[in-house]
Amino acid sequence: MSNLKENRFYVYALIDPRTNLPFYIGKGQGDRCLGHFKQTKNHHTNSKKYNKIQSLKKQGFEIPVEKLYENLDENTAYSLEKELIKKYGRKDIDENGILTNIDAGGHGSSSHTKKSKDLISEKQKIRYAEMPAEKRKRKPHTEATKEKMRNKKLGKKLSEEHKQKLRDASGMRGKNHKEESIEKMRLKRLGFKFKEESVQKMKESHFVFNYEFTSPEGEIFITMDLRGFCERNSVPYHSMKKLIQGTRKNSRSGWKCRKL
Repeated sequence: MSNLKENRFYVYALIDPRTNLPFYIGKGQGDRCLGHFKQTKNHHTNSKKYNKIQSLKKQGFEIPVEKLYENLDENTAYSLEKELIKKYGRKDIDENGILTNIDAGGHGSSSHTKKSKDLISEKQKIRYAEMPAEKRKRKPHTEATKEKMRNKKLGKKLSEEHKQKLRDASGMRGKNHKEESIEKMRLKRLGFKFKEESVQKMKESHFVFNYEFTSPEGEIFITMDLRGFCERNSVPYHSMKKLIQGTRKNSRSGWKCRKL
């Protein structure tokens, strides 16, 4: 009985029906060989293999799975897998390779994928450098994608390290805005128009005042949502409230706030 359990492994190939040649070699047990067809765009470990499968499916092809060797112990299965991968070669890694495998086989993938991925990365860099300029240009984001990206960032708190990088990138590190610049920024933000829907929500939430925040770097922000602004920008709410009420002159955070 124990011998049957030990010899439960097999070596298989995913076949390209157009050429009858393998495009992936693997070692498995049970229904491992069918697991490739259950992977999704966001849940897979091999982009080339996943894209190949999806491409063949879109063209209406059935993808044969052929068990090349069966009833093997694990070490034998690994050895045969390695031999077959070496025989057919890996695309973009081995010369004239046709397989989408990332690894050379012969052992578990987790211990050596980084080396293989580094090889792929170098090949891709060379291909990108040789690519015509017009093909290198990225496609502009659609409005729907931009909206998704914007919503993802809303409410996200920045780390102190990230904030410092933004300050350094702005060229204002260790500098203060001139009074003229501060006034221009203040007037610009005063002219900012909220959507009717946003204004209504703020009114329903009893935010009926405008508040002017001044950051430690001298940037000015106008908002009707006192608490919300503090939460989004990691500003101490209670300190700002005391500044507005006049019970405190300064805040340790460096932020200033007043009611307009």
